[in-house]
Amino acid sequence: RTLTPEAGRVAIAEPASLPTSPSRPRPLLYLALAAILAVALGLVAALARDRFDQRLRLDDASTEVLGLPIIGRLPRVTNRPAAAAALAEASRLLMANLAFANHGGRPHTVAVLSASEQEGKSTCSLSIGRAATELGIDVLLVEADLRRPSLLAKLGVAPADVVQGVSTSLVRPDAPVRWPVVGDPASPLEILPAGPIPPNPAALLGSKGLRVLDQRLRAEFDFVVYDTPPLSAGADATFVAAAADGVLLVVDGSRTHRTRAMQAVEQLRRTRANVLGVVINRASGSFEAYTYEARGVSAPP
Repeated sequence: RTLTPEAGRVAIAEPASLPTSPSRPRPLLYLALAAILAVALGLVAALARDRFDQRLRLDDASTEVLGLPIIGRLPRVTNRPAAAAALAEASRLLMANLAFANHGGRPHTVAVLSASEQEGKSTCSLSIGRAATELGIDVLLVEADLRRPSLLAKLGVAPADVVQGVSTSLVRPDAPVRWPVVGDPASPLEILPAGPIPPNPAALLGSKGLRVLDQRLRAEFDFVVYDTPPLSAGADATFVAAAADGVLLVVDGSRTHRTRAMQAVEQLRRTRANVLGVVINRASGSFEAYTYEARGVSAPP
């Protein structure tokens, strides 16, 4: 079939309209999408940090951590001349806060423990004991860490030189009281060393010997501080915490693992230990926050 010219005629129904704006790019749409994507990435980053960064987030304004009150902050000890004075002043404040944390009365016995090792519990125990002696209190510091005792090393005493201590007192709870105490060169503080390391410290501390020893110490001393092993080492610290009037949980302000600290608090609560509060060791901040010295005042003649 042959097409004629009339069969292919095309007519314009409506002329095309001229565009008033470019179809691309669309900056408002792109900005909205970018904002939504930024918020989503921010949420993912925050959740990832909370999941993988397990450090405790503390600042100078924090008053509680892990659901417990902060009753003391011990500064990081350095070689600066003001470090020792700052640590002593912070320890005095911690000692004063113990009475407020225990309903207005200082506890007779206190167990100082931590979730993990190397968090400064032995340094904290020694600082509390020295601060208590300044108040004229008859204090005994008990080295209840029967796994890796470190108090004597801090005093420059070789553990091999000590043949009796906590372990021998626990083995023979009915023996006559003869405390093989070691004196602190820096204060009137007396220390009951750990003694020979037993093969099973948890079983020894879980025996009735600990209760007998605790009662004897209460009868002879005004204030007893137990330096315990970390909770991660086993059940040792749990037995001591259950026997003491109060418990202080020491956390490192820069390295404590948040999950382990939460597990430690839960373990103490399961044993119904009287957790008085948290001590922040190696707290951030300058030494001036812990010292207040008189200036421009001369001593009386």
